[in-house]
Amino acid sequence: MRRKIVQQGPCTLMVSIPKEFCQRHSLKKGDILDLRDCGQFLQAAYHEKEDAKTSALSFSSSTESAIRIAIINSYRCGHSCINVDFKEDNQYNIICTVVSENIMGLEVTRTSNNTCRIESINEPDIDQFQMILKKMIFCISTMITDTVQRLDGKKDFSDYNHLGIKIEKYENFCLRVVATDGRYTASGQFYSSLLSKLSHCSRELYHLNKYIEISSNKIAKSSFAEPLYKIFTLFEGSFFKKSTEMIEKLHQYQNQIIFSQYYKSIASKKGVSVIDHHLACAIRHIHLASSPLMG
Repeated sequence: MRRKIVQQGPCTLMVSIPKEFCQRHSLKKGDILDLRDCGQFLQAAYHEKEDAKTSALSFSSSTESAIRIAIINSYRCGHSCINVDFKEDNQYNIICTVVSENIMGLEVTRTSNNTCRIESINEPDIDQFQMILKKMIFCISTMITDTVQRLDGKKDFSDYNHLGIKIEKYENFCLRVVATDGRYTASGQFYSSLLSKLSHCSRELYHLNKYIEISSNKIAKSSFAEPLYKIFTLFEGSFFKKSTEMIEKLHQYQNQIIFSQYYKSIASKKGVSVIDHHLACAIRHIHLASSPLMG
């Protein structure tokens, strides 16, 4: 069948949906159609909303990391309703903190003295995946720049913890989309690897800044700070410009820094400082994060 294209406003073109199709699927205002560009054809499909995926968790201890990992893993798997049993208020407080700091769009409702429900309230649309992935990369870029400036004595980078939490929140959302959205079935392993390596880079910088914060020793300049900045600049170029040439340069530069400069430091009598260790590991993770870009 044919439909006439109508201009709606200065930039929008619209086409009507056949009445029979709307009646067959009981479509109404606000419903969503999936559109696929097939060259000369535009394919439209309607998928009925699936019931929210639910899971149940039970906590007997107040170990923060165990509670956090269990909730985040359930969120990453695509669960939109998580029923939680706990034994004491301290556990409930940890649950609320994890949901607030590490997860996008879910909220906690206490349903009894020892139970609560984590539900999707205002979760970002899955179509925002690429935008949020880019925001994650921009945050890591800021963390690298501010860390390098801190090591040079040019900046007091006290906001590293807040930035690290934001990066992890973005990572968790992206992994949730990769696990649940069929559009990423083929490329899911590449995105998962990319996100994992980038988050490890962020954590290396978090621990580096935490060490600086608690250390009583004078912070010496590191010969790995500038290479870290340079190698991430190459990564950004390869990601945003889809440049294989920059990936090749990144790999060559990483080999020079890690297998020559860093190995010499390890073999020397002086050894490797804590700061050099974290910077070199961050460089290594950026190198590994670039590999999925070739896929």
